[in-house]
Amino acid sequence: MLATVGVELDSALQDLDVDAGLFSAPKQELTLTIGPTADGAPQVYPAGQPITFKQVRIPTEPGSGYIRDWPFDHYRAVLLVTDSSAAGTELLPVNVSFGGAAQGWHVSAVALDPDAPADSKGLLYSIEFSRSLGVVLFGAAIVLMLISLPILALWVVTNVYRGRRKFEPAFLSWIAALLFAVITIRNFLPGSPPAGSWVDVAVVIWVMIALTTALFFGVGSWWRFTSPDR
Repeated sequence: MLATVGVELDSALQDLDVDAGLFSAPKQELTLTIGPTADGAPQVYPAGQPITFKQVRIPTEPGSGYIRDWPFDHYRAVLLVTDSSAAGTELLPVNVSFGGAAQGWHVSAVALDPDAPADSKGLLYSIEFSRSLGVVLFGAAIVLMLISLPILALWVVTNVYRGRRKFEPAFLSWIAALLFAVITIRNFLPGSPPAGSWVDVAVVIWVMIALTTALFFGVGSWWRFTSPDR
């Protein structure tokens, strides 16, 4: 997860002599530690320099989620946030708030020790990631669409093969087009589930087998109801 970190200083920590307050700057160098992060580097804000936004990459806990479980994959990260002076020995009171949104995801952050004082060794937060309801519903609609393709194809070719409907050569090209459309529709799933996900094992492979069976029935109908003398 890529997060943007912004710092708002208390008036007691601000350098009031910089450009008449046009920007916020610390009186002394401050170090904001957020861990764990991908690089493990703390965020340093030099004295007298304007506070700028910084980006950190926060890894999820090992084993907390598996993308092959899409769209039911769920991830978790635990963050420890501390703020200290230049010497690194004096911990400063810190209050943490989370905001913003990640498209296609539901994100929640909960303090693991909400009663901990602000000047404690650090504030600990649990961040949970799960697919949004819209992504799950859209993925379910695509899966239902995939399942409907072989049902329609088998219903048509079964009635043709049994002689209840007239054979049309266009049936073969129609079924073949459905077969080649499966992968395109599958790749339209939101979140781009990797190959081999449960949706491939439980849905896509069986859809392709059923469509191939329908194509065999279509060829059988062609052989049964067409001959050179007709």
